[in-house]
Amino acid sequence: MADANRSIQSKRVLPGLLDEPDPSPGGRSSEQVLIQWATGTTRTRRIQAHRELGTKLIETIHSEPMKANGEGPLDVIIVPITSSTKAIISDYTKQSDVIYAEINQQVSIQFVPNDPGRGNLWGLSSSGAGIKADQAWNATKGSIKNVVGIIDTGIDYTHPDLYKNIFLNQGEIKGLSWFKSIVDSDSDGLITFWDLNDSKNWNGTNNITLHLNDYNSNGYIDAGDLLNNSSGWANSEDNDGNGYIDDLIGWDFVENDNDPMDANGHGTHAAGTIGAIGNNGIGVEGVNFQIQMAAIRFLDAKGGGFSSGAVRSTDYFTDLKTRDQNSGNIFVATNNSWGGKDSSQSMNNAISRANNAGILFIAAAGNEATSTASYPAAYSQSNIISVAALTSSGGLASYSNYSKAWVDIGAPGSDIYSTLPVAIGNYGTLSGTSMATPHVTGAAALLASMFPTATAAQLKEALLDGKANSSLTSKTLTGDQLDLTVAIKNLKNAAENIEYTLTPSATSLNEGQTLVTVVSTSNVAAGTSLYWSLNGTGINASDLSSGKLTGRGATDKNGQFSFSQTLRNDLTTEGIERLTIKLFSDASRTLQVGKTVIVEINDTSPSPGFGQMLWGRNSNDSITGGSGNDTISGIPSTDTSSSTLGKGQVDILTGGSGADTFLIADNRGTFYDDGITNNQGSSDYARIKDFSLTQGDKIQIRSDSQYLFNYNAANNATYIYLGNDDNWFSNADELIARVDNLNLTPNSGTWIINSSSSWIQAV
Repeated sequence: MADANRSIQSKRVLPGLLDEPDPSPGGRSSEQVLIQWATGTTRTRRIQAHRELGTKLIETIHSEPMKANGEGPLDVIIVPITSSTKAIISDYTKQSDVIYAEINQQVSIQFVPNDPGRGNLWGLSSSGAGIKADQAWNATKGSIKNVVGIIDTGIDYTHPDLYKNIFLNQGEIKGLSWFKSIVDSDSDGLITFWDLNDSKNWNGTNNITLHLNDYNSNGYIDAGDLLNNSSGWANSEDNDGNGYIDDLIGWDFVENDNDPMDANGHGTHAAGTIGAIGNNGIGVEGVNFQIQMAAIRFLDAKGGGFSSGAVRSTDYFTDLKTRDQNSGNIFVATNNSWGGKDSSQSMNNAISRANNAGILFIAAAGNEATSTASYPAAYSQSNIISVAALTSSGGLASYSNYSKAWVDIGAPGSDIYSTLPVAIGNYGTLSGTSMATPHVTGAAALLASMFPTATAAQLKEALLDGKANSSLTSKTLTGDQLDLTVAIKNLKNAAENIEYTLTPSATSLNEGQTLVTVVSTSNVAAGTSLYWSLNGTGINASDLSSGKLTGRGATDKNGQFSFSQTLRNDLTTEGIERLTIKLFSDASRTLQVGKTVIVEINDTSPSPGFGQMLWGRNSNDSITGGSGNDTISGIPSTDTSSSTLGKGQVDILTGGSGADTFLIADNRGTFYDDGITNNQGSSDYARIKDFSLTQGDKIQIRSDSQYLFNYNAANNATYIYLGNDDNWFSNADELIARVDNLNLTPNSGTWIINSSSSWIQAV
């Protein structure tokens, strides 16, 4: 992390926005080379090789996605001025533990200089080559749960048209001591800048409890306020464990710190097209009115960078998705409005890792007016969408690259009006495939807000089936321009073909055993939230060790997740119970998906060979057991009405010989509770006549309730009461049992029953 005392405004000094990229980003005069080592190669071995070949190690890249993919470390080295880069690469490739060596390619932003001027949002309209976002907004205006990574020059996260739609890393903020006191104002399960700016959290002045303060005095809470050294949000800890300290909104791979402020303007312009706040009365709107945009900066103030930075940026977003499976966020795509003429194996591998994680990689085709391959757009992975630029009349822009082999689709790219950093005027018009690409990225996110279970492959297929455009015939793979209305129609058809399957570990099992249920889906994006519920006759939360009948799971990259429940032995004879398992696509559990599954639960209560199960009626009963280990209750086995579970009746229970169990509670509740406060209920209880500790008799109660007992010397009996969790005895406690000839209290007073006592059976 950078110096803790550095002001977050240090990157606000901008060079000329339209300056040509520095041919040597970072100011290095010697070429750089990337060395991919085999898995398990030690640092000692690598340092030895660098020393022998006379090169200097700059950094080592070994991201979590690389490790998960079984790849070794990637070293970035400087070639001495006196050496030949070609010869150095050859020397490294001769090493047995080197997979490949390549030049660390220089890349730059993909826009065409244009005089700044106020334009219009023709690219979002339904006229000409517009993408028809205005029609799509009738169905959705985006979702704050959708996350895109803008891999670029950074974003001006203080911009009045962007600040609410900046990504907020849930893994980092959940580690803050005051996190639980922040109000989720829109009840979406996330804390975003929309929540932080809600009056429930911030009223326009300091809120010390939540550490919210408008440090930059612009009238709202933005990422600049959170990154301020005095805010407390950046606590110098890596709370999400991804190797990046305080990466609250993204990361800056140019200066290697947590402040990805845009020092150029290019990334901010892309961000505005994707997700400028809509319907707020100022500036512009993006394709998405609500979205989260992660600022990932690897291009410097002049728009140049290295492929090593692009690798780290791509892996950073891939790792964010992998770590964030349970927040409810949907990581859709990265926007890559940059490129160069040379390919890179390391970048190719990073895109493959993103592909494995189900992330679209949307890239600018380039502005050289040629069909010659430009990278990363020309790589072949299935998650790449390569975008050419169109003019407002629908023609292929004169500067745009084209190719039927590697350019996929056209989108608005000329004279695009969008956001620019506050320091240089807030808004402006730019042209280039850099401007076309955010239209596609924004469209992908908008589709994901309507179809959150759609896979990356489904989103891509829907996007590429656009509107035919004669200027793109033989110039792109599809010959189409982006059309959101067609894409929505395509995804509606695809959504009807999603399959959901529930597979239990057994269709029949005994009480006391564990049931594992596997949820399998097809054509559903990784990280999709699904909601399960359990039910059935005689089944309630007390039948399960977890005490929960509902839960949530998130699909992995194979479209699966599982959940398990241990079925408790409740010591009541109920016969075979049928447990139903259902799956839903919504948290309110109104939209069932897939078929209901039924699992039979075999009753393991005492059988006649080992004792009797004796039940009573809804009246006064006198029940006597036999010589076996009997289970005895004074109420019916099938009555589930709380108002009749022994209310108004006095049952006399006699166990006889054997180790008997007397039921004064089961999974339905505690018996003999008349529900009348300030009344000890002496008119309804079980009177147990022959309780014997030496025979191993037990009394069954519930583990989730409080019980008290005291000894009455006059009657030589112990009285058991249902308490109200206040840890002391009063008239509000309910008498539920009298146990004759039992004295467990050597001194006077009332005692709380300990469920671990040998004479108690808790369920």
